[in-house]
Amino acid sequence: MKTISVEGGRFAFLEEGPMDGPVALCLHGFPDHALTFEPLLSLLGLHGFRAIAPWMRGYAPSVLEGPFDTDRLAADVIELANAFSPKRQVALVGHDWGAVAAVIAAAKAPERFGALVTMAVPHPLALAHNITKERSQLRRSWYMMFFQLPFAERIVARNDFALIDKLWVDWSPSYRASYSYMHALKQCLEKSMPCPIEYYRAIARPPALAMRRFLAAEKLSLVRVPTLHLHGEEDGCVGPRLGQGQERFFMAKFQSEVISGVGHFLHLERPDWVGRRVLSWIG
Repeated sequence: MKTISVEGGRFAFLEEGPMDGPVALCLHGFPDHALTFEPLLSLLGLHGFRAIAPWMRGYAPSVLEGPFDTDRLAADVIELANAFSPKRQVALVGHDWGAVAAVIAAAKAPERFGALVTMAVPHPLALAHNITKERSQLRRSWYMMFFQLPFAERIVARNDFALIDKLWVDWSPSYRASYSYMHALKQCLEKSMPCPIEYYRAIARPPALAMRRFLAAEKLSLVRVPTLHLHGEEDGCVGPRLGQGQERFFMAKFQSEVISGVGHFLHLERPDWVGRRVLSWIG
């Protein structure tokens, strides 16, 4: 593990591959951390990329101070890209909240990014347009409302983060993460709470209006970076139908694929297939 300081704070990160290789920046979501990308980092590193996975803002040992609105998350991505690769474009790979941060960063600074892969969460505008049409999604999203409660972090941490175990089972029904991985994740969350759930609170709480501004101004949300979207057919967190129509928000080459037999954590469930697909897109 290494660290780097940018304007927004200090970030810890994992990396694989040659220092002079093109940078591929891999961004995790909730409830997750940088270790989720270890298989992908190894593959990209073997193929000449300098593959980097930071612990996102709010996840120890990275900076724990907010704000946690989407403007700040996108700024983190752009600052990290500038720090790691000031003269060459960067490839972005984002899962869950990492996908949201990556899309907004690519929309704001398309000149910095040569390729984008999003996983499990579609373009935020498509998500906002489709979520009210899907009753099943409203049931899936109960946790987002729960996280608004002031005592939610205490319940999340109860019984060795039993709620996190439940979310993993619900979101990826056919997958069981190893004990060692979940132990490391829970250690990260123990040091980080309540920051990881502040992402959800920032969506609903003034004055954190970044997402609302982004959704209100469609031209600011258009992505001019070639983008591949991957989604698990069995995703119990964000149903694949929530990405319907998202192609209209991508002005460069866009492709979307739904993968059968996998859920929300598709890059852990089928790391070889996802890794090859990511490599073929960004390479």
